[in-house]
Amino acid sequence: MTTDFSFFQDVLNQFATIVAQWQTQIFALGTPLFWSMAFIELGLIGAIAVLSHDITAIVEDLVRGVMAIAVAYWLFQNAADFTRHGVVATLGLWGAMAGGVPANSMDPQSIMVAGFGLATTLLNALGSAHWLITPVNDVVVLGCAIVIVICFGWTAITLLELLIESYIACIGGTMLIPLGVTRFGHHYIERYLGWVVSVGIRLWFTYAILGIGVQLVAAWSASIQHNSSLITGNLVFPIEAACEAGIYVMMLTRIPNYVGTLVAGAVTTTFAHAMIAPTIQSAGQSAGAAAQGAADLAAVTAELTRKVDTMIFS
Repeated sequence: MTTDFSFFQDVLNQFATIVAQWQTQIFALGTPLFWSMAFIELGLIGAIAVLSHDITAIVEDLVRGVMAIAVAYWLFQNAADFTRHGVVATLGLWGAMAGGVPANSMDPQSIMVAGFGLATTLLNALGSAHWLITPVNDVVVLGCAIVIVICFGWTAITLLELLIESYIACIGGTMLIPLGVTRFGHHYIERYLGWVVSVGIRLWFTYAILGIGVQLVAAWSASIQHNSSLITGNLVFPIEAACEAGIYVMMLTRIPNYVGTLVAGAVTTTFAHAMIAPTIQSAGQSAGAAAQGAADLAAVTAELTRKVDTMIFS
């Protein structure tokens, strides 16, 4: 029986084409917003520099602010291509190497074909069975075949969803960069980079697990085909195949998502510290120095007042 599950790739291609068109609109609307935010950030640097009264700190903060804006602008212009074809693609290729199967052979269509072939082997055994003699066994085998199809279908959908998310995160997520130019929105850039890294790590573990699963599915199919005449008489084979398919999809849906949540916030705090912490620190030191000076002046004034009162009333 010929199986064609090319609609998975058709859906992925349609999403990739539509999401790629977002980049033009993001650049058109985001560039004015970016420079507006950059102007606000330079204004804040200038205001803090006026309060510090330190020419060295003024130059240092200005250079740091200009460099931060330059890095953010480079990200805004190049992050979509760099993250999609650099970070995510590299991690995906690395995961496929760990699984021992090429990444181009682990697309949703291939996964669905492998699962459907495994279920077809069980169904072919039903074709030669006698429904009136072993009806219960045949129903169990049919149920196991349905479970296998559902499990592999869910696996294919999970991979398809992750691949679509990789396009949305890498391209659509760049809209957050203009909002993160100022010190009040730096976490937007952090969240964008964290999202991209999370997608890449999840793709690594997904391909690594899929690579192991593809090899296991080949062994399962060979074992079932070798014992096809015993399938309806010995329910161990179909039940075992259904349980293995369930374990396979459970590993694929739980492990990558769990690891992705662990690394999602790994980019935070470091970026903010590099961009604005020294500026805030210098401003805090200036404010602290001013407060200390005021306290010293108040202490001196109180001491003079006490001495004058002593001289007058003594």
